[in-house]
Amino acid sequence: MLWQGALLLVNCGIAVSIVAAVRALTQWHTTQYSRVIAAAAGLCWLLLPWNEAARFWPTLLPNILTIAVEGFLCVYLIQGWMKNRSRAITAGALYLWTCLCYEAFYFQWIPLVLIGVALWKAKRIALRPVIASSIALLAAQGVAGLWSVYTKIEGYRKVKGVLPNWSQVTRDNLLNLAPTVLRSVSEISVGFAFCAAVVIAAWLFVYVRSFSRDSERSAAHGSTALAGISLLGGLISIVVFSLGGRIVIAIGPETRSTILFNFWMVIAAAILTTFTMNRLRAVPKAVFALALAGLGLCLAAGQVLRAGDWITAWDQQKKILAEAPISELKRTPLRCV
Repeated sequence: MLWQGALLLVNCGIAVSIVAAVRALTQWHTTQYSRVIAAAAGLCWLLLPWNEAARFWPTLLPNILTIAVEGFLCVYLIQGWMKNRSRAITAGALYLWTCLCYEAFYFQWIPLVLIGVALWKAKRIALRPVIASSIALLAAQGVAGLWSVYTKIEGYRKVKGVLPNWSQVTRDNLLNLAPTVLRSVSEISVGFAFCAAVVIAAWLFVYVRSFSRDSERSAAHGSTALAGISLLGGLISIVVFSLGGRIVIAIGPETRSTILFNFWMVIAAAILTTFTMNRLRAVPKAVFALALAGLGLCLAAGQVLRAGDWITAWDQQKKILAEAPISELKRTPLRCV
């Protein structure tokens, strides 16, 4: 119970970091809906059915703690850049810590640096602090890589090597992302797919229309860039997991292979939704809001269904443990192999 409580607390911390990141990345398009959309993005992290390992598997606790650090690091850098400060030393130290805690964070400096470049291109910040921060993040990545090689050579730890067929595994994982999402909500996949299709159609409609208007083209470019960079951060994490042979799976503990992807995907979706909601008229906006609400209900229902899977598995494990011949096991001498 204690571990589950700690897991819930850390997940709430990740949700808060997502809210803060979304607010930081959409602060130039703030409207009456911005706070609600940012809060909904944080809630989505707690509801994603294909993210169950992060919520129900206490073994993953130290790993998911670093996701909250990644979110707050993103906010920390953006706030610093807006004040013309690089915050290089602290940012480098935090990023090094995430890499040393969990190798899945390797190359996660890429979306952070690209966010800075995108904000500079949009004339929101200066370039110099972004360059300084980038150097610090790259240096931290280099130190983490050298430490990994050193500990492997010295035999301090056993790590998986890069698979010879990692490119094939990566391709299969990337192609399997959408089917994985649908399999995690298989009982309600039709409703989920319908609501998702309406939301995506609204995104596309608004962005295509905005690109055709001179007055909105710049804002559309900036929003698209930030959402694309966020999605890229998630895809990079899938590639890193694939290097070690991790497979994208819809349910169970191995859904950990999508935890970083889910983090960045939620942020990207919130950026797109904020931009879209601000540019729809009354009736289309109501339809879009209803589709979002339906999507949220599907996620909540999927969360309940997948939680039931874990409860069933735990009941079965307790039954197996109860039937174990404890007295015979105690009499069996231990042998070292």
